[in-house]
Amino acid sequence: NLYSVAFAGYARATIEVGPAYLAPPEVWTHDPATERPPTLGAAEMYAERLMFHGPQFQGVTEVHALGDMHVRGIVTAPVPPGALLDNALQLIGNWLITTQPFRTVALPVGLGRVRFFGPPPPAGRAFVCVARVRSIDDGKLVADTQLSYQGRVWAQIEGAVDRRFDSHPQARVAERFPERYPMSHFQPEGWTMAFDCWTDLVTRGMAARGILGGAAYAEYERHPAKTRKQWMLGRIAAKDAVRSRLWEQGHTDIYPIELTVGNDPDGRPWVRGRPGRGLDDCDVSLAHCAEIGVAIARLRPAGSPAATPGVGIDVAEITDHPDSTFGFALTDGEAALLASLAGGDAATRRLWFTRFWAAKEAVGKAEGTGLDGKPRRFQVREATDSVLTVEVAGRAYRVGHREVDNPEDLPTRRYVVAWTWGPEPDPATPPGVSRP
Repeated sequence: NLYSVAFAGYARATIEVGPAYLAPPEVWTHDPATERPPTLGAAEMYAERLMFHGPQFQGVTEVHALGDMHVRGIVTAPVPPGALLDNALQLIGNWLITTQPFRTVALPVGLGRVRFFGPPPPAGRAFVCVARVRSIDDGKLVADTQLSYQGRVWAQIEGAVDRRFDSHPQARVAERFPERYPMSHFQPEGWTMAFDCWTDLVTRGMAARGILGGAAYAEYERHPAKTRKQWMLGRIAAKDAVRSRLWEQGHTDIYPIELTVGNDPDGRPWVRGRPGRGLDDCDVSLAHCAEIGVAIARLRPAGSPAATPGVGIDVAEITDHPDSTFGFALTDGEAALLASLAGGDAATRRLWFTRFWAAKEAVGKAEGTGLDGKPRRFQVREATDSVLTVEVAGRAYRVGHREVDNPEDLPTRRYVVAWTWGPEPDPATPPGVSRP
């Protein structure tokens, strides 16, 4: 009596039923001499969020012993139907985390066979659980698991397949405690930068769901594959820039998903907190390029409209440009200033032009207009190794700038980040942040 079952395209299985439960197999045993004490207890496994499961699905109650290719413990049947089998697989996760040096993130992708030798147990029943690892390589882990009660096997999972993933050191703690730690790098000047730290589409998609939220994740999915990652990096940097300001105000435990990033009709970004949290509004600017996203945020009084002009930030890769780009972007005065700074050196000219361009973009964002196809309207008047002065519409902006590099595990690129807190005189800056 075989039945084919499918769940809305997400999972499928073949189910065999019969008039009675089959006789159970022998309970697995292991020589204690092949085992060692566990290094990660059940309670710690959940408290440290090394498993992402919520309280209703936290059924591993003890970890007794580890072997080179097995683990033993106690799994207590939770209330939700079906959670008990998931708990058995969580015990395999404990073995993976504590015995393997890398690729310790795993997701179940298949079960060879599950056999039941008795009716579903009541919630609260404690089962001895033994998991045996058949094989493991960089891509997957295959294991068998047995659940027994009072010396009798209740269920046996054969050929459980987990796909293994990397977890980047920068992302690891933020994935486990997203309400307390940023995915971005906070910079001493008060802005944030986030790099691509996902090695595959699955882990990036998981991060997108947890950071962006349902509606924003749907928007993320609508973006072309080529620009999706950059769009996400800009949102991550913006949420972390706002959270840094709110944490400075004394707010605690702010999940990225509690913040929504959007754009006004003119394109200026905004970030709004979940209603009822009492989170202050911020003026925000963000940018992204290749494998980096950057953002800057400044608190504003509750209920007040977004400042215009406001804050602005941009990031641009240092690269070659055709001569026509210089003519389009620079006035004659700026071209002369660039020539005096570069001194005839092509690499220096490339660097200073990128600084000019990023500064113009940052001021355009602070103005709320962008460059609007008229970069020469934003004129660089003065330049030092740390600050540019940009004028537009009778306003002068001090624009900080510096270079940053991709981490070693990403393609070799060097960028200029340029930022401004607003036009002179003396724009407000967050506590502890120096003006450019």
